[in-house]
Amino acid sequence: MRFQHFYLMLPIVLLFSACMVPTNPSPALNLNTTVQEQPLPSLQFQTNQSRFLTPLSEVKNSVEKRNSFIDEFIFQSDMQCQYHLSHPIQNEPQTSQERSLYMSMFDTVSFLFGTKYITDVAKQAFNSDTAQSQADKDAYKNALTPEIRQGVKIARAKYAQKMMAQKESLFEVYGLDALQKDMMNYDKQCSEEYGLIEINRALKQAQFQMMQPTQGKPTIDPKEIKKKVEAVKFLP
Repeated sequence: MRFQHFYLMLPIVLLFSACMVPTNPSPALNLNTTVQEQPLPSLQFQTNQSRFLTPLSEVKNSVEKRNSFIDEFIFQSDMQCQYHLSHPIQNEPQTSQERSLYMSMFDTVSFLFGTKYITDVAKQAFNSDTAQSQADKDAYKNALTPEIRQGVKIARAKYAQKMMAQKESLFEVYGLDALQKDMMNYDKQCSEEYGLIEINRALKQAQFQMMQPTQGKPTIDPKEIKKKVEAVKFLP
């Protein structure tokens, strides 16, 4: 029964959080206080380049070949990442980073929607190592899978834009070393933990906006006008 309440609330919460994902997060919002930016490595994804039409070994000093490789790498990596996320390793141990991201998510959902009882039940599952709690954790993860994968896409899309922007750079400025570093970082973001980071980012942005004082409040409150109009009684 406790999960029925959570699942009834979950689509509304996640729809709200998805709508609140900022293209450029507000610089005043510091997510590092509750959300770490570097997930711990666990069976890390790596793009298979064996069938690339433009191998990295052929890039050398050519800007044209480098740019062709960037296009192919991003496309192939995205396809392989989708497969990787769709075939998770069974019984993979939960990292402390993953647990922290879930706990932060539950706390912010409780703040935004007043669901403390429901989210406290969820937190209990992630604070325990019993067989039942593992089943409960799996149930939450399965429910959140679409949003987690959407979060991965958002994180990788932002990094892909950064890589694509480098196509305008000279080879001396953006050569093989810099390209390989970006490839490694791009692969690292094919992780459910990065999806959870983006969910937390969206929720924290919503919390930040809710807590900001109203700017430019009108000197005449429309609600007061409505109240006064409704209070008027016609004379007999």
